[in-house]
Amino acid sequence: MRWTKATRFALHAALELARAGGERVTTQQIAETYEISLNHLAKVMGHLVRAGVARGVRGVGGGYRLARDPGDVTLLDVIEAVEGPPPTGCSVRDDGKPCRSPCALRVVLDELEDHAVERLRAVTLAEVAGLAAKGAGRRGRKLPVR
Repeated sequence: MRWTKATRFALHAALELARAGGERVTTQQIAETYEISLNHLAKVMGHLVRAGVARGVRGVGGGYRLARDPGDVTLLDVIEAVEGPPPTGCSVRDDGKPCRSPCALRVVLDELEDHAVERLRAVTLAEVAGLAAKGAGRRGRKLPVR
């Protein structure tokens, strides 16, 4: 699965906010940790704030905190903050023309999309932060399937 740069930045930022345990985190800290554009990250943080995932802290010592408990924020919440709700319609054609009916490929791809959305809805930032704390990597420990 591939997401936009903004979505990847949002996932990294949300993870850092979850790992901070309620302490404020600056965009500068996140940008340096992941070697990402500070300007682009600032825009992404606006999406997270508008979606109610993050909360801005103004003034000296400002930054961001999660707006909710990390156990209540799912990966889907973060992704939808940037990309909006999952698209409907054909995931194969993007030219606006209708597919032939019935489209067996669409049946399979819709099923895969549904599974992906449900999995993203089931995994919280707290769970991912727990994996990060244990040093799980790409081939490391996996989250249990619910």
